[in-house]
Amino acid sequence: MESLFLQSIVSIPLLAYGLLLFGVLVEGSHVAFVAFYLLVQGYFSFFPMLSVIVFGMFFGDMLWYYLGAGIDRLFPSLFRRIHRFVDPLDHQLVRHPFATLATTKFIYGVNRLSLLRAGVVELSFKRFLKADFFAVLLWIFLIGLFSYFFAESLALFQQYFRFVEIGLLIGFILFYFLMYAIAKRLEKAIE
Repeated sequence: MESLFLQSIVSIPLLAYGLLLFGVLVEGSHVAFVAFYLLVQGYFSFFPMLSVIVFGMFFGDMLWYYLGAGIDRLFPSLFRRIHRFVDPLDHQLVRHPFATLATTKFIYGVNRLSLLRAGVVELSFKRFLKADFFAVLLWIFLIGLFSYFFAESLALFQQYFRFVEIGLLIGFILFYFLMYAIAKRLEKAIE
């Protein structure tokens, strides 16, 4: 694959794996999918990449668990209001933590909420880790498998990827210029 930025990033392994870890912590599934694709293309080594993804997933899930426990202690009334809506998930989490966590890993937007709720319902940390360990391994295995098979079909479109990178870079720059212009205009309007 010909890329404008990728060769520069992966030529510095510490930077590449650091960005991978940050990406997995912030947005796990999409970044892991791309990382497995890049592994198939030869940009990453298998064991270091897998180690970073596994560590990032577990650490990220633990952060969400503790965030849920912390928010519940700081703002108990907040979760009492939404209790009736999430009560079925809470019961499922307590009775079947592995099945719940494994299922929600594949539902966009629900995974983080289920991790928060695991901290709120005070699912023991040991039980949470055990269930999450196997859920993360299953998720990583399936994402890796799908990435491998999709990598073969994406090879047909490789010549167009560099244009996507340029488009994303231009869009990113325009977005920040637009945000800067709006902020300046609001400052003038407030004065």
